[in-house]
Amino acid sequence: AISSVYHADNANYFILESQHTLPQFAEKIHLKPAEIQEKFFHLLEFIVFQLNFVPCKELISLSILLKGQNSISCSIICMQTLINILKHNTIFKDVYREVGILEVFVTRLQRYSALMKEKQQTVDQVSEISIGENEEKLGMMVIEALTCLLNSNTNNANLFRESG
Repeated sequence: AISSVYHADNANYFILESQHTLPQFAEKIHLKPAEIQEKFFHLLEFIVFQLNFVPCKELISLSILLKGQNSISCSIICMQTLINILKHNTIFKDVYREVGILEVFVTRLQRYSALMKEKQQTVDQVSEISIGENEEKLGMMVIEALTCLLNSNTNNANLFRESG
């Protein structure tokens, strides 16, 4: 329903922005079915791609969502949206640093690294622990996003060094 309101007229998003509709919805998106999650993330892409707007409050909400690690599948959809936005315009390299997404990516990378080390130790001990396919996919997406963020951006590279 909210998507049709935003798509009906480009001004509607800006009229409703002060109500913090999307950031509030982002807090609970991991509890919704996958179809609803996908529509929500496509709506965020619409705001960036069609309205040419930098939705800082929404991006902060996504960083909190990723940090909370409530749902791997929701985090994957979220990461894909963040990667799509990042590739859309290089200004988002700075935006992601300013809203804290870069630091959340570093934290996610550290978690992925710990999982991989644990997996390697269990392989060495001939024990069976497997890292889930979705966890692997999420980790690779974080690496892709960080590669894009750090490429030709000294400020991001410096923050990455300080954070990790």
